[in-house]
Order: sequence, then C-alpha cells, then structure tokens
Amino acid sequence: MTRQLDYNKDQLLVMYKKVNPSLLKTNGGRFERRRASLFKALSLPRQMFKGKSIIDLGGGTGEKLFFYSSLGCVNCTLVEPNEISVNYAKKLFRKTPLKTINTPLEDFEMSTIKQYDIVSCEGVIHHLKNPESILKKILHNLGKNAMFIFAVNESNAWYLRHLQRLFVRTYGNNDEKLMIVVAKKYLANHLRLAVRKGLRSQKAVIYDTFVNPRINTLDLEAICKIFKSKNMSYHSSYPTLRNPFSLIQHSEPKPDEFDYEKNRVYYQKLEVIWKGGGKNLGGLEKRIKNKNLTRNDLKKIQTGYLGHGLSYFVGVKSE
Repeated sequence: MTRQLDYNKDQLLVMYKKVNPSLLKTNGGRFERRRASLFKALSLPRQMFKGKSIIDLGGGTGEKLFFYSSLGCVNCTLVEPNEISVNYAKKLFRKTPLKTINTPLEDFEMSTIKQYDIVSCEGVIHHLKNPESILKKILHNLGKNAMFIFAVNESNAWYLRHLQRLFVRTYGNNDEKLMIVVAKKYLANHLRLAVRKGLRSQKAVIYDTFVNPRINTLDLEAICKIFKSKNMSYHSSYPTLRNPFSLIQHSEPKPDEFDYEKNRVYYQKLEVIWKGGGKNLGGLEKRIKNKNLTRNDLKKIQTGYLGHGLSYFVGVKSE
C-alpha cells in the first residue's frame, strides 16, 4: 500500500536546493561509527565491499557513498538530481575517483546499473511519485548476483512519524513558516533526538520530514512481493524479518523471508508492533485531521516509541 500525493519532481527539487536534506555531519567519526553499527546489524562485513563497483541512486551529498569507498569499493557512481549536492560530493571525493550522473531517478536509464556489483538506494524512493514502479525497475535491471541495499519509510514502522507529520501540516495549515513553528513548539524532543541520531541539522529534519510535500511510504507486503517477483534472495533487513521462534532444522530448506504469504501471520504481528509499539492509536489520525486532539493524544506523538524511521532491506539477485 502506497500513500500517494501528487507533486511535480521539479518543485520537489526546488525545495531540496533550498534546504538540502542529505547533508550530514561527518566530523568526529560519529557518522562512520553509526554506519559500521548499521552494517553489523545487516550482516555486511567490510570484506564484502573490497574491490566491488557501486552505484548510489539518489545519493545526495555523497557521504554514504564515500563510506562505501572507505570499505574498499571502487568505480563509485553517484546518481543525484540536485547539482548542489553533486558539487558537494565532488569536493568530498576530491582525492578519490567519482562518477556523477546529475538526473532524477525517474529519468535515469536504469539499464546502467547492470554493470555494478552493488546498488544502493537509501531514504529516497518514498519521495518519488511512483515508488513501487521505480523499485521494480531497479530490481529488474540488477545484474546476476548483484547486491541491493535499500532503505525506505515502511508504512507501519513510519506510522507514528506519519501522525507527527499530519499534525504539523494540519495545525500549520500547510504553510511553510507556520509548520516550522508548530514542529519546533510541539515536537522539540523528537527533533533533538533526530538531530543527534541522524547527524543532520534541525532545519534539514523539519524540511525533510514535515515541509516536504511528498512522502509515499511502502508497506512490508508490497516490498516483499516486489523483491520476490524480481528473484531477489533475502540477505538481511533492519528490523530483521527472521522469525526467532522458527523450529526449522538446519538441514531443512531455509525460509524465504521475501515470501510474505508464507510468513503472513508472523509479519502481521511485526507490523502491529512496528506501527504503535503498544500505544493505543485508535481514532488518533481522525482527531488530528479534525484538530480535536487531547493532551494525552499529543503525548502519543511526542514521547516514547515513535517508529524507527528508515527500514533496511538487503537482497541479492538470484538470476
């Protein structure tokens, strides 16, 4: 299931040029430590990247691609529509070879990715008009045994963030300046955590999460079905999809985590946990739309579990 909002990609690019959402604070080593921790959770050891070619789709200012380069990746290519971001990436790679393609993903020739060992697309696709269509094109064009590292706002895991966004845009009357005021006043604690953990500025977080006119989330079922239909083998995910209660013996065939139908009962339980973290959210979305929130309602989107942002899925092309 995808939440669709219509918005011209050129208008979206104007906003990204105004406030760049991908510029990260990489000094002090925190960025590298956070990436290393993520890769450990995704079972992606350093040696998997040595000597491998990589293309980063919608890679922004290039910090993530530069990290891949530090792991040993060669033939690094950045696809990014914002020329301001591309120029920043070129400066970052001033001592390391970098190929850049300055174009939106919607206009990018996807057959290009067949030549790469690794394809990365993190935190980008949910900002596109037709994310499912773009995801299918990426997976269709992967070369045999190529690895795809994908991060997206999954509908359930992002639901509480969706309610925050709905609150800011509703009470801010979809006015840019007023939305910023509402976010700073009512979601200050969340913003502090987002800045500390995401290594972005408060302004970048506000614009990317609340002011950004288009966020089309994908749910787990849609993601799994697309990956499976394109012959992708599950390598890892965060949060993990592996069932810790599975009684399958080591000698038996390994379960396919991208087979949503076979895992439906377990996955639906995961989705409930991801969506609310135990919070009673009944009727909350409607009350936000009607501007009829209670103080207790507001606390549900201010404190405690607030989803886990990007969900990661790593797969390998089987054919």
